[in-house]
Amino acid sequence: MTWVKGQSGNPRGGKPRRLAVAPLLRSILHEREPESGETYRRCVALALVKAAVAGNVEAAKVILDRVDGPLKVPVEHSGLAPAPLPVVFDHTAFVAALVAPALALGSGDDHPPPRPPQVPGDGPPLGQDADGR
Repeated sequence: MTWVKGQSGNPRGGKPRRLAVAPLLRSILHEREPESGETYRRCVALALVKAAVAGNVEAAKVILDRVDGPLKVPVEHSGLAPAPLPVVFDHTAFVAALVAPALALGSGDDHPPPRPPQVPGDGPPLGQDADGR
């Protein structure tokens, strides 16, 4: 069969995705939790933040990846091989190094934790609070 220019080869569209879980999860996340009245979406976000504050490095990584975007690591290729070099970066160790000082502060500190920058690229250098510590 030949098609006329601009005519779809599949006019009825693709098969319905009955087994897709994402639409179901989106629907459930917008529902309200009966006890608190909060959406399940907010409950999940709060649980993730609480886990990160308690020292769960993976939770902190998920939050930082979602808020600031995944870490971009500059890579230099100085080899003569035409094939790309495999690059392995341990995000968990990097995030742990960032979170460890905050966990070491303890409850006796009299200054609040640093706020995230308001504009991407705006804020103190990596590993420093706004007051330079």
